[in-house]
Amino acid sequence: MTTLTTIPPDQIPPPSAQSRPPSARRWFGQFVRRLHFYAGIFVGPFILIAALSGALYSLTPQIEKAVYAQELYASEADNYLPLADQIESANTYVGPDETLTAVRPTPESGQTTRVMYAGEGLGASESRAIFIDPATAEVQGDLTVYGTSGALPLRTWVDQLHRSLHLGDGGRLYSELAASWLGVIAVAGVCLWGIRAKKTRSAKKMLKPTLKKKGLRVMSQEMGDSSASGHR
Repeated sequence: MTTLTTIPPDQIPPPSAQSRPPSARRWFGQFVRRLHFYAGIFVGPFILIAALSGALYSLTPQIEKAVYAQELYASEADNYLPLADQIESANTYVGPDETLTAVRPTPESGQTTRVMYAGEGLGASESRAIFIDPATAEVQGDLTVYGTSGALPLRTWVDQLHRSLHLGDGGRLYSELAASWLGVIAVAGVCLWGIRAKKTRSAKKMLKPTLKKKGLRVMSQEMGDSSASGHR
């Protein structure tokens, strides 16, 4: 015979935190972790390329001096020909179909004069630059340059890689969208750090990475996600 004992309602202990479903206890940590992870996958390629291309762009002035030494440098002389003679030499070289747009006289001794033209077959903001030796009016080079500053082809290529990944408008839109998500990733990372700090309650453990376990198990335990371990 079974005896049933009735416990008064006021004596029934409340359910512990461990007995609650994981989704009710830690949904915020799971959401932030997934947001941080998938946003990182989306933005990661952009961050890598932007960092590498930005570093390369900072080195382009030194690289251009070696790559375009023939175009940038000329023989040093005590007297230079008049600028009109240098322009006439460039006009003779390009022919009558090109339109003169700008002239950049030699900035210092030993450098060339740059005469720029607009013509067919050039892209937006591009010009054809003729490099003239100011002492002899001889043509030193012929390059396509970009913008009013006359950026040389190497710098233009690196700049386009940094801005649009050489994918046109699609690459530019991806770069802008990825850049706009950097703030979201940073905020999500701070939230994950705060969750880990609350769980560990130790500054040493909060800053020290877990090396004994790998992969999602480490992330699950640090965030307190028991649902991940339940599917093992």
